[in-house]
Amino acid sequence: TAYGLLAAWLLSFLIVDPTRTYLSQGVQDQQAFEWYFGATAHNLVTFSNPLFSTLQNHPTGVNMMANATVMGLGVPLAPVTLLVGPQWTFLIVEWLGFTATATCWYALFARRLTVHRLAAFVGGLLVGFSPAMVSHANGHPNFLAQFLVPVIIDRLLDLGEPHARAAQLRKGLLLGVLVTWQLWMGEEVLLLASLGIGLAALAMLVQGRLPWRTMLPGVLIGAATSITLFAYPLWWQFAGPQSYTSMWQG
Repeated sequence: TAYGLLAAWLLSFLIVDPTRTYLSQGVQDQQAFEWYFGATAHNLVTFSNPLFSTLQNHPTGVNMMANATVMGLGVPLAPVTLLVGPQWTFLIVEWLGFTATATCWYALFARRLTVHRLAAFVGGLLVGFSPAMVSHANGHPNFLAQFLVPVIIDRLLDLGEPHARAAQLRKGLLLGVLVTWQLWMGEEVLLLASLGIGLAALAMLVQGRLPWRTMLPGVLIGAATSITLFAYPLWWQFAGPQSYTSMWQG
């Protein structure tokens, strides 16, 4: 509740009138993401290819996978977009980005660390409302929605505990689904999280604190699941119509 109220206070000027209000430091980005949400909902109701759109750059179109379309949030929130407009979807994603990210980190700290719940609350506050998060709230909901990162970390840690083979399979599949969902929300966040997790795992391995033999089957199952589910969208991103291999930016 506290995280949600703080997020609402930060976004209060946008909440007053989301259909006619823009963030002062992120107007173009906000417009772009509102368009992504609208295009995603349009593709769903018209049974069009969600990975491509001719609503821009007509008739050639644009590769939706080669842009930060946040379909992992745009698809489940498509009913909101269709009912009240993409501006409201943008607002909800911004609010959820703060609230859910802070809450999930709080849950991870409280569950995995032997700390007082107040300390876990402060930890969630520092992560969910850090200067970087507030900065990205000016139009980068793909970076703001980081709530799956602590969940993925929790599931990885759970794989280090002894389980029966069937449980290991189930937990590995769940990990793969979570990673795939994060890919649909924001590939950059997953890349940065993977680098951090990898460095932590390397340090634990050197210290002899990483139960890698116990974790390996579940990790491999999770990787295979994610690769299977995301292989075609990833191909479309890098080799599909209107894809690109470099970007000029003055």
